[in-house]
Amino acid sequence: ASKKAYQDWKQVNVPGFLVHARIPEGKAKTLVNCQQHSGYFAVEYDNLSAVQLQRAKRLMPALRWVAFSDVSLSGKGICVFLNVPQASLANHAAYYRLAAAELDELLGLQHDPSGVSLNRIRFFAYDPHAYFNPSPLPFPLAPPDQVQAQIQVQTQVFPQSDSPSLSSAVIATQKE
Repeated sequence: ASKKAYQDWKQVNVPGFLVHARIPEGKAKTLVNCQQHSGYFAVEYDNLSAVQLQRAKRLMPALRWVAFSDVSLSGKGICVFLNVPQASLANHAAYYRLAAAELDELLGLQHDPSGVSLNRIRFFAYDPHAYFNPSPLPFPLAPPDQVQAQIQVQTQVFPQSDSPSLSSAVIATQKE
């Protein structure tokens, strides 16, 4: 089956929702109809190895500004929901790129850049081990024209081939 056929099937058969913005019921899911930012970013990572996926999932509790994460429909990716209350329709793209770049560095992965779209639909996937944080901290993100917050992650990781677990993960945030 073609990618287009799969996308069409998914749109009809898999429940989904908009993460980044609110669009009134009955309106087309177009950028023009985006009315309010949700304050969350969904950063997606696709085509991960089993080791990369498990490592990313194990890091989530240490990243205190992650509100939720789950595996993708394919089972080979992860979607990470960041709490970014300072996001708005006007600054979404710039803030998304900054936040995603910081998360890429922390996870050692490269996000899917198409996730920046305000009207992107996130489809539900079955993940019995999804991560949920009911009280995420705000992502430490400075405005793009100012000095960004420095985020340091100190991890002690056993060799990935020997053990899929992290012995420790400490997040420290400091603003310059």
